Amino acid sequence: MHATADELRRMGHEVDQIFSAAFHSFGPKQIHRYSDSLEAARLIRERLASGYRYDLVELHEPLSLVYARWRRRDAALPPAVVFSYGLEERGWRAMLEYCRSKRVRLPLKSKLTSWLLAQQAAAGVRRVDHVICSNVTDLQYLAHAGVSQERLTEHHSGVEMEFLAAEASNGPRNLDLDRVLFMGNWIERKGVLDLVPAFVELSHHEARVTLTLAGVSVEPDVVLAAFPAALHARVRVIRRVEGNEALIHLYREHAIFVLPSYFEGQPLSLIEAAACRLAPVVTDIGGNRDFVTNEVHGLLIPVGNPKLLTTALLRLLRDPVLAQRLRTNARQRAATHTWLSTSRRLADAYTKVVARNSRTTPRC
Repeated sequence: MHATADELRRMGHEVDQIFSAAFHSFGPKQIHRYSDSLEAARLIRERLASGYRYDLVELHEPLSLVYARWRRRDAALPPAVVFSYGLEERGWRAMLEYCRSKRVRLPLKSKLTSWLLAQQAAAGVRRVDHVICSNVTDLQYLAHAGVSQERLTEHHSGVEMEFLAAEASNGPRNLDLDRVLFMGNWIERKGVLDLVPAFVELSHHEARVTLTLAGVSVEPDVVLAAFPAALHARVRVIRRVEGNEALIHLYREHAIFVLPSYFEGQPLSLIEAAACRLAPVVTDIGGNRDFVTNEVHGLLIPVGNPKLLTTALLRLLRDPVLAQRLRTNARQRAATHTWLSTSRRLADAYTKVVARNSRTTPRC
């Protein structure tokens, strides 16, 4: 959000950002994900009443419903744009399908709360003036649901030039291919139920392979408990990575990036890893497949299949020519995914929204 806002400001637009820290959420904490839609709409109206002038308002998907309804009743309010990091409705369906395939029983409360959030988000998406999606799959899903093409824009994640510059200035690396990196929260959506058995099997075939799990957001002991004790020496856990310098250093210590998620918008970690010349092994979903052409920029694998994940990793470990080609191509692909290019897409979409609503220069 900060990256695109900065680029839009450089283009001459004015950007005012409101984050959840400004919210005065009401009710128990458990309901904030639902009630914050009302709070976001209230804050926007307060700012409008105090003299702010907005040509459009961009909202994250779950926050859009209340404002979209107000906008339907009061055409004087600025048009609403939803920014989706992966459609909540599709994410909910993917979760149910994945849990069924893994025979994971979801508590009734989890099912209900996830369903309510997905319904709230879906209702907002269908009522706003425009929707910006992180991948083609989401775009097609909404088009099939009846959202007109003129109300849809595809967006892609970007990489800061610092990542590209670091790789260029330090030159190519001749790392051992047995250093594998996973970057993401230690949650089922990121495919950890498949990553653990895949690495266990991989370690039987490759005695030197190591796995780094970074940005997991839980204590290392929680993560290590999922692996056999005999493998703990080959598993490195980093709870949090702070700052681009530390991130770049971490990426450059590895040769292969793995992310077996069952649902994604388009993960920023994938683009950053590719910029640092890691070969991606990721699931064939959403923004992953938008970025990775199989066998060209990385390897795509089916969701929920640890055996094929192991096979893909083994291919790279045993075929340095393939690995080098994928690493080079991934780096070239990442160079096309800058925040400048993605911000231009946003600016074009905003301009069209404003034009449809008979307004002037976009200010968001």
